[in-house]
Amino acid sequence: WGGTSVKGVDCSGMVKTAYFANGVILARDASQQALTGEKIAPDAWRDCRKGDLLFFGNAQTGRVTHVAMYLGDGKFIHASTSQGVIVSSLKEKYYTQHWLCGGRVK
Repeated sequence: WGGTSVKGVDCSGMVKTAYFANGVILARDASQQALTGEKIAPDAWRDCRKGDLLFFGNAQTGRVTHVAMYLGDGKFIHASTSQGVIVSSLKEKYYTQHWLCGGRVK
């Protein structure tokens, strides 16, 4: 969790590093990062702006298990445990089903 080294980066480590490179310090893991900033409601993903955080997890419990950074046009960048750092779409069924909310860090 919070991997930011050359030995491995995970989802929260990736966004933590990107924000840190721009002078913003984020918490270590995705569930802690979800507590930061202005919330973007689950049904309002179209209001997301480039650089906003996207949180995914268990919709029934609200438990955050994954974080990504919004790129615009429904796309986001994230670190996948099986594929490395990749770009995905909010239109993909898996992400649609696991989308919880967004967050805007100022």
